[in-house]
Amino acid sequence: MNFTAAFSFLKWTPLLTPTAAPVALAAQEWWVLLLQVLYAAGLATALTHLWLGTIGPAMSGQARAVSEQAQAAIARQQWVVDPRAAATDLQSQIEASHLATGKDLPALGLWQALRLSSTTSVLAARTLRDWVKDPRLLASFFSLLFFPAMALLFSALSSLEGQGPSPLSGFVYLGPLMMGMTVGFLVSYDSTAFWIHVAAGISGWQDRWGRFLGSAPLALVVVVFSTGVGTYLQMGAGPIHLFISLLATYFISAALTMSFTGRFSVGAQPPGASPLSTKGTGNQLFTMLIMIAEWALTAALMSPAFLLQMWLGEDRAWIVSAATLGWSLALLAAGFYVGAKVFDRGQVKLLQVIRSWPGH
Repeated sequence: MNFTAAFSFLKWTPLLTPTAAPVALAAQEWWVLLLQVLYAAGLATALTHLWLGTIGPAMSGQARAVSEQAQAAIARQQWVVDPRAAATDLQSQIEASHLATGKDLPALGLWQALRLSSTTSVLAARTLRDWVKDPRLLASFFSLLFFPAMALLFSALSSLEGQGPSPLSGFVYLGPLMMGMTVGFLVSYDSTAFWIHVAAGISGWQDRWGRFLGSAPLALVVVVFSTGVGTYLQMGAGPIHLFISLLATYFISAALTMSFTGRFSVGAQPPGASPLSTKGTGNQLFTMLIMIAEWALTAALMSPAFLLQMWLGEDRAWIVSAATLGWSLALLAAGFYVGAKVFDRGQVKLLQVIRSWPGH
């Protein structure tokens, strides 16, 4: 096939005209180049005029006669023809919306009773509902209870072998630690529905606070269960002090994760996927490295409490517990503050990150 002859014909077609000018310039065909530029300019003008002539009527629609009632309402500067009918219809819609919301979010009244803002209350109620009804989060919750159970198992095996307490009894702390990380990464489970947050203008403080409060009942179960196992294994200075230590671990882990997940998060299964599936989870090695880094940082931030306990001993356990709780709450407040700022500035980029995950 003679490609030169074919191109000589095709270069005057609308699709190839803009790209044929450089070829004429390289061949020093000046008249052909001039004709190509004029032809491309004329073609662009004609197509632009055709586009504007087509899009105008499509966007503006056709003129319709205005009724006498509407003209009278316009003259009275009213935005509806019958304000009473409009008010009744609006009230009906509001009541229907509240009824639907109450059925979908049964715990909404609980958070509203705490005098939280409407946005924070809805986010907290929705988060609690997702923990109970979303198979992905429900599987994560039960897997968190596995760590204290493993501590109990390893300690039992160590006892059967006639050895002392197993060092793996420290698994008791992994449940609250992983719970805090999961709360921080909850935005990943929203998938691309996170665009609703962006479009609604939800602030970073409302998002962080709502997700944290909605996860509180489940987090309390994990901390209490871990405390029970740790008390059975005779860890710490007593159940109350161990409870505070585990609660502080959860607070610090959640603070660390929430501090950056307003801009970046790790992949999770898309809605509807099996909890055991790796679909949409992205780079598993990268996720594991982030988890290891958070474990190390949480341990480093908890080290002052452990060092204080070693220094003061069990006789002053209440001082240690009070200092530990105060330290963790200060870090939690700092994590909330930083996370809210990061969320306000980076939520659009976070949505782009979520959209890049396969299956989302």
